[in-house]
Amino acid sequence: MKYLGVVKAWGRLFAAAAVLVALAVAAASASASSEAHPRHVEFRPPTSHAFLFLGERDGYEFALSFTEPDYAILEAVAFDPETQAGVSTTYGAHFQGSLVGGQVRARFGAIGSIALRFIPDGKVRPGRRGKNCEGRSPREESGRFVGRISLRGEGDYFRFSARHVAGSISRTFRVRCRVKHQAPVPAAPSLLEEVVPVSGFLVSSNGGALTLLGAGVREGSRRLELRASHMAGAPAGAEVSVRAFEYQGRMPVGRGAWASESPAGTLLTSLPGEHPPTATLKPGSPFVGEATYLASSPTSHSWTGDLAVQFPGLLEPLAGPDFISSLCVVSPLKVRYGCDFLPPDWQMAE
Repeated sequence: MKYLGVVKAWGRLFAAAAVLVALAVAAASASASSEAHPRHVEFRPPTSHAFLFLGERDGYEFALSFTEPDYAILEAVAFDPETQAGVSTTYGAHFQGSLVGGQVRARFGAIGSIALRFIPDGKVRPGRRGKNCEGRSPREESGRFVGRISLRGEGDYFRFSARHVAGSISRTFRVRCRVKHQAPVPAAPSLLEEVVPVSGFLVSSNGGALTLLGAGVREGSRRLELRASHMAGAPAGAEVSVRAFEYQGRMPVGRGAWASESPAGTLLTSLPGEHPPTATLKPGSPFVGEATYLASSPTSHSWTGDLAVQFPGLLEPLAGPDFISSLCVVSPLKVRYGCDFLPPDWQMAE
């Protein structure tokens, strides 16, 4: 269970880093003018969330979670703390029932189904309300989910069948808060957005990515995106990440893989302005093989090789004739913010 949070943290780190500067400026501005604005009354609705840890098998950790409005999420995660590399597969479904009522049912397509009822064990851990808020404090209640769980991964990479599993339900209640600025209520994410790893970029304090290689493919409902970059001020090596998603019937499936501390030699490219632009990517686990980029003309890029990634339940090729690709290599003396703020030049082989 110690590694399951890494998947969400990985994606959110990229997304959050891109707005750090804007947040800092906004915070400073708000602090300077806070006394000039009256506080507003804001009513925050109740929420509920449930979590069940299903155990470990063959290096993967498995968990079920339920969140509003009616999302059931099944996750398989593997993470190596020494190399800071990991993989994940996430399956999404809509559940029937009520978390407040303690009963949920969901079907994950060919993966299987669950039908459970929550029995609390009397242990309640209280939480804290937000600052300047009035109402009941949030709480987390532990207990058991009893009923039926019958799940099996693609190619039998996992099987899980149980009549009861330990778990918890967390709840917040409607509260009345006084805030300096009323913020718009964000739209609830779709089920697809819940299962697809968050995409984004990490901007170095020294100027962003000096090298940025991208590749992608779309076949039917399946989409795959690869990103490899070397950041300004970072030690030799590259950050490599992949996200993929597809529909299996009506069930969305998201997959992610990342290696944030790949060593020197992982990504080798031509120099800025050199023609033809070339790159070779050879990351370590969870990736295997290597791939080569070649811009044979301004309108024809090839991305070939045997590079692949072992997701939970799926070995996925990461190169081939159907992939589009893009390469950016810049000098920090000429491009202030690096490749992150330059439009990619997506092309494929003619």
